[in-house]
Amino acid sequence: MVLNAEATHRKVGGGDYTGALLDSRAGTIQPLAYARGLARAALAMGARIFTQSEAIVAQHNGLRWRVGTETGSVEADWVGRRDGCL
Repeated sequence: MVLNAEATHRKVGGGDYTGALLDSRAGTIQPLAYARGLARAALAMGARIFTQSEAIVAQHNGLRWRVGTETGSVEADWVGRRDGCL
């Protein structure tokens, strides 16, 4: 169902939207709560989380990725970027 600006405002409780698409068959998650839950689970399993760490290099060796910062690096099977490329 396509919602106009007024109906969207009522559904989301504010905002300056011109409209929205409402699909009652779909489910959603709250992204921040999801990220916090993932972080909590990772910390519980012994992971360390570093924030404000700009990635300055990403190299793929055919099997894994190595992402480096000014002070260290991590390896992963998969990485993503804000623009969706990699």
